[in-house]
Amino acid sequence: MKVAVSGKGGVGKTTLSSMMAGVLAAQGKR
Repeated sequence: MKVAVSGKGGVGKTTLSSMMAGVLAAQGKR
């Protein structure tokens, strides 16, 4: 994931935000 973020700035931030949102959602469902 970090490699993709460092590869492209703007797109990386959007992807990272989406991944983090998904992780937080998954943790919240537990």
